Amino acid sequence: MIGGIIAGTVGLTVVWWKRWRDGRDQFLSVVAEIEADLDDRIIAIREVHASSLPKLRAAIFAVRPFVDDCRFEKILKLWQTYKNPDQEKLDWALSYSRHAVHETMFPDKPNPHAPADVWMRARLAEFRKEVG
Repeated sequence: MIGGIIAGTVGLTVVWWKRWRDGRDQFLSVVAEIEADLDDRIIAIREVHASSLPKLRAAIFAVRPFVDDCRFEKILKLWQTYKNPDQEKLDWALSYSRHAVHETMFPDKPNPHAPADVWMRARLAEFRKEVG
């Protein structure tokens, strides 16, 4: 009887861990897919961003049961930032132009103008960090 209780406890623990791991792996695969799409269509970054929204939203809420409330709140804040960016951030030509002008005129100062693809990759990296 004691062996059955131990086996049951270990079994439930392994099942819960595997479900968490599967949710995390699904999330990370969606992020990797978005990054690959970004590499393939860097000029069409607005379309990449728009097409990534439903996939990323589904992945975020699929991982919800497996992260604590504090971490999920951070993920939701990241989601709001990613979902509603300043449209100039997603303008590939404008963002690169601003970045280049700043680098030329103020080479020794930090550049606040990130190119569109760099901005998007940074947001995806923040998602990966929060999910673990």
